[in-house]
Amino acid sequence: MRSIKEIKAEPAGQPKSADSVKAAYLYAVVLVVIVLAQLFTFEKFTTLMISFNFLGGEMSGRLATSLIVIFEVFALPFLLRLRLSKLMRVTSMVFSWLVPLFWLKSSLWVLLTSDSVVNIGLLGTAVKLPPGWWAVCVSIALGFLSAWVSWGFWPLSSKRSK
Repeated sequence: MRSIKEIKAEPAGQPKSADSVKAAYLYAVVLVVIVLAQLFTFEKFTTLMISFNFLGGEMSGRLATSLIVIFEVFALPFLLRLRLSKLMRVTSMVFSWLVPLFWLKSSLWVLLTSDSVVNIGLLGTAVKLPPGWWAVCVSIALGFLSAWVSWGFWPLSSKRSK
């Protein structure tokens, strides 16, 4: 077992392509815009997420609000190729996957269960974006972007490469 002294931040490995670097910067910019808009009106954003009526009631809405902001913020170190430990790099990469999965699930949930929600919340309550199939498509596009970046920046080495 490694001691805490052995855990150290390391530079990111070489990307597989220059296009994956561009995709990472695009995804990072999108996440920064999204999270800043959500944090700008966080109290109202929490109320909006509670109105989605997730299973579990108000507590699920509050938990979802907190988790999505955490996922969006902590996905950035991986996307920006900051010096990180291997564990943090993998965790940050997984967070970059969870962001589009969360928004896909939320978009579908609102679209299929509630007709009273007037804002999908992707940009918090600062910008009113009505729910619809466009939000599902944006979530899927973010998922493809996340997969592309993960492929290009894959932090784990395989046995074949050794």
